[in-house]
Amino acid sequence: MASELVERVARAIYESMYDADWPPEPFDSGLRTADGYRETARAAIAAMRRPTEGMLDAVRPLSQEFSSQWREHADWDWRVMIDVALVEG
Repeated sequence: MASELVERVARAIYESMYDADWPPEPFDSGLRTADGYRETARAAIAAMRRPTEGMLDAVRPLSQEFSSQWREHADWDWRVMIDVALVEG
């Protein structure tokens, strides 16, 4: 079973491409199945595993109050959250 986030992203990808209900029906023409969209979603989520500088800057003011090593903590927290999203379910 796909994680909740993988399922949401797969659905969003599918619905942005087609005007049809999720999950997609299998097609004889070789078009992708729901599992194919889930794999695409996993790849998209995995690409977000490393936070951008802008993301880290956005949490800096709050994080600096708790630790002088806020950047390492914020980076690690984000990666762990993405890893969990990819394997839960």
